Amino acid sequence: MRFISVRELRSRSADVLRQLSEEPDVIVTSNGKPVAILSAVSSAGVEESLSALR
Repeated sequence: MRFISVRELRSRSADVLRQLSEEPDVIVTSNGKPVAILSAVSSAGVEESLSALR
């Protein structure tokens, strides 16, 4: 699991999204505190993932 700051996500979003294929979860931090999780989703599991979040 990788941690990145909001600033890094803002400036390198395309790179971070590409890296999700290698690192399935990325924790986004703001002022050193976790604020969000980016998680890779396979194209086959999109509907399943969305229904799990609802």
